[in-house]
Amino acid sequence: MQQPDWFTLSDQPDAGPDAGNVLLTGLHPQGRIWLGHQHMDRAADSGTVRQLLTTMLTGLSLSDTLDTRCFPYRLRASGLLVSFSHSGQHSLCAIGRVSRLATDMETRTIGWRTIERFFHLQERAQLAILPEADLQRQARIWWMQKECLVKLGYCTSLMAALRSLPAEQPAHYRTVTLGGSDAILAWAD
Repeated sequence: MQQPDWFTLSDQPDAGPDAGNVLLTGLHPQGRIWLGHQHMDRAADSGTVRQLLTTMLTGLSLSDTLDTRCFPYRLRASGLLVSFSHSGQHSLCAIGRVSRLATDMETRTIGWRTIERFFHLQERAQLAILPEADLQRQARIWWMQKECLVKLGYCTSLMAALRSLPAEQPAHYRTVTLGGSDAILAWAD
């Protein structure tokens, strides 16, 4: 595999707080998922995640184009699934040969009013006993898992996903730390 100059290639699920631009390979038991991350000096948007996809395709030696006519997104020639996320200055792109694929990153603080309004009663009870730093990290992880439920097609809306427990869905989740922020990769084989 040709590696772009700015990518650090890693098979570790925690690329560390200094990981700005990384291509993770060791996230799926059979190695069928790749996750790319880019830390920008400006706010990430839909254009930056598509640039990241182009760079990943080059790095993976794949000549393919994105088909956005229906969801989930796929690469036209290979049929590989693609999922995007961006938050703050982070762009995230997952490519995989699985039946369902989703990724999400959240860098914002999730306030207690949001938790009370949208989180399941069991989750709120667990969060209420955590110190603030742990509460924030766990709330973001659960929020990202719920966003992934929508992208995986298990919930028809974010509202439905927010009121469900991610553990009740038939999906695999990996939490990775990229550039000091957590991200979630979710899939179903």
